[in-house]
Amino acid sequence: MKKSIRVFIVEDALFLKEMLCHIFVEAGIEVVGVANSGGEETLSRIKKLNPDIVLTDLVLPEKNGITLIHEISDTVPDTKVIVCSSLPQELFKTQSEIAGAFDFIEKPFSSDEIVEAVFTMFQTQTEEPRSKVA
Repeated sequence: MKKSIRVFIVEDALFLKEMLCHIFVEAGIEVVGVANSGGEETLSRIKKLNPDIVLTDLVLPEKNGITLIHEISDTVPDTKVIVCSSLPQELFKTQSEIAGAFDFIEKPFSSDEIVEAVFTMFQTQTEEPRSKVA
């Protein structure tokens, strides 16, 4: 039996959360949780749910996405992180990778682009052990 991909979404824009949930469900990807902020409650839920992938924005209430990525890398090392942000990739991709993110997708994005990124991350996760980019 094929394992379904389990994704947790951290996004403060309601319309984007709803859109991402719809895109993932249509693609057969299970959304195990959504959160509005990078705060302690979000990290606690991620640790409890142990998703395969966390999709996070960088600009969030409570904590920024870079801090959240560091915390996920440190506390849930088997969970991969994909950044989805409107901040310029050339400025924030390296910071995101150093924090532990595995991919950076600039907003706006297409449905195909986000689904492909999740499937690629999941395939990479099941094929090779996680290593933090330094």
